[in-house]
Amino acid sequence: MFASPVLLLGTSVATLYAAGFHLLTGRTWRQIMLFWLFSLVGFMIGQIGAELSGLTWPMLGQIHIIPATILSWLALLVARLLKA
Repeated sequence: MFASPVLLLGTSVATLYAAGFHLLTGRTWRQIMLFWLFSLVGFMIGQIGAELSGLTWPMLGQIHIIPATILSWLALLVARLLKA
């Protein structure tokens, strides 16, 4: 299901999302770690869900970038709402 380049690219993209979100809303080191975790989990859930459902939306290599991005940002918003 996940080859090494897919895992590396997905982790990199999720990390960039978490860093950007922290620049916009974060304040502490604890928050950046939680944002990274939430972003990574959301991104992977989006990737797995899109792969299992057979979506053929625009892809970046083997990554379903649209659903993975949407779920990553939703996870980041949930983290922010939980006052992480």
